[in-house]
Amino acid sequence: MNQKIGLIILLCAHVLVHAQKFKPTVLSDQNHDIFVGENQLKIYEDVKNQKSIVNMINGDFKLFIVNQEEDFKNKNPNSQYWLYFKVINKSSDSHFRIELYDFDIDEVLFYGFHKKSLIKEEEMGYSHPFNQRKIKHKNSGVEVHISEKDTLDIFIKVKSNHVNILEPNIRRVSDFISYGLNEYFF
Repeated sequence: MNQKIGLIILLCAHVLVHAQKFKPTVLSDQNHDIFVGENQLKIYEDVKNQKSIVNMINGDFKLFIVNQEEDFKNKNPNSQYWLYFKVINKSSDSHFRIELYDFDIDEVLFYGFHKKSLIKEEEMGYSHPFNQRKIKHKNSGVEVHISEKDTLDIFIKVKSNHVNILEPNIRRVSDFISYGLNEYFF
């Protein structure tokens, strides 16, 4: 009997910890390198590879539950995954780069929405020729303009034939340039 009560208490605690409200990612002048993580990122799995950005905007399929104790991953290489997060800019800068650190994600399709209007759509990934990337860097990423006090809704579609870490990072473009140079020269 005591063991059942203990299990129920443990289950309730687990549900309460992981049921926290979805929060936007907030950019500020103090944050220079922001990982979009737990409670800021929703990951959806499309096992039939048929969903589009219209389905995502309309919320047509259920949340794919990700193990919160490890990195967010696409655990089923036969599925495509959709990432969703919201970004609020409270910094004085307006030029940012959103990037996925795992460089060998086969296909990445990025959508940025401002006030429900599509402002950015860009295709990239390891399967695309390197010389066709807007920024010649190993990781898939996109530059976005977010005016001060504005909000963007970000959707990223990912398809890869192997397991990848799906953890977006946001930084100022000026910080990305410094990071890129330091990564290879220092």
